[in-house]
Amino acid sequence: TAENNIPAVSLYTQAGFQKAETVKAAQGLLLSVFHLYPKRKVEVILYNEKWAECFDEEKERLKLVFGSEIIAVHHIGSTSIPNMAAKPIIDMLIEVRSIEVVSQFDEQMKANGYIPKGENGIAGRRYFQKGGNKRTHHVHMYEQGNPAIERHLLFRDYLRAHPNIAK
Repeated sequence: TAENNIPAVSLYTQAGFQKAETVKAAQGLLLSVFHLYPKRKVEVILYNEKWAECFDEEKERLKLVFGSEIIAVHHIGSTSIPNMAAKPIIDMLIEVRSIEVVSQFDEQMKANGYIPKGENGIAGRRYFQKGGNKRTHHVHMYEQGNPAIERHLLFRDYLRAHPNIAK
């Protein structure tokens, strides 16, 4: 539907559709493409030591995509906390030199199985999901110096240092 067709966009959103992308049509018209995904089943499972390996493998893939734009790649979220039960989704936080440059890599991320979601509700972030309804990875990208980086890392490090609280 046309991106500025507010009633149609609202109807699709209320019906459970998710905006997948915006495409440029004839005469500069912008179209919103929506997909209806089946409800996602989220399951929390016991800690898996292979999560750290999955992070390391994906980190290397993403370094090939973003190259020198990357300053650091961090494993965050529940799967980064030893012995903590979690959704088996690897959350990654990537610090980049310029957040404005990230969208230039959307096609490469799609080729690696990711869905670019833009800011996805958090200003200053770029967010990607991999795995559709059986998600395997979430990538949160922030420009160096963004306070969200420190917040995520402090929370992770606190739970790592206090396993009783993590439990």
